[in-house]
Amino acid sequence: PVVLHEPRPIRNVERPRFFHPHGAAMLDRNGTELVHAAAKRMTTPAELVIVAALSNPHRGRDRTVLYRKPPETMTYEGVWAEADPDVLVIPRRYGGLSLPMQEAAARGIPIITTDLPPQNAWVPAEGLVPATLERANFSMKGGRFGIWTVEVPHLVEAMEAFTDPDVRAKQAEQIYAYAETLSWDRWRDRYLEILLP
Repeated sequence: PVVLHEPRPIRNVERPRFFHPHGAAMLDRNGTELVHAAAKRMTTPAELVIVAALSNPHRGRDRTVLYRKPPETMTYEGVWAEADPDVLVIPRRYGGLSLPMQEAAARGIPIITTDLPPQNAWVPAEGLVPATLERANFSMKGGRFGIWTVEVPHLVEAMEAFTDPDVRAKQAEQIYAYAETLSWDRWRDRYLEILLP
């Protein structure tokens, strides 16, 4: 379940802000290198904020990419307020449930991600980037998993499309409706029934 927030207004701005949360997991789990490469190739004015608990590995290379290192005490709420995004871009290379994606949906923030389960069951098609299998059956904690990637030009195309406020508004409405189906208001009683019989 998610805690619903007031849907974020769709801003009609010259430089929409894309937000990417860096994942500390191995093999670039959240696709940080892919996002950085795509941001450098965009021709439409935009801004990319990467929130990461590390120093900027691309310092000085591209002024449109802003690295933010949040304080250790910063809450999830604080991270979202600090990033202040128009779009979440997270081309995950492996993994299942993504809390950043659910948090974005609960705020009505559009999402760009890989066309893989489970997210392709609820993220609208405009936000899905074709994925190709890079490594099959990679061994890690929890079992063996496929490692996926995307072609950077495809990611650029999606990010360029989401600079249009009309595209963002359409997807935001759809994913917020999905988030409403996961809200605590809807699921609280069922959880309490199971956990406190």
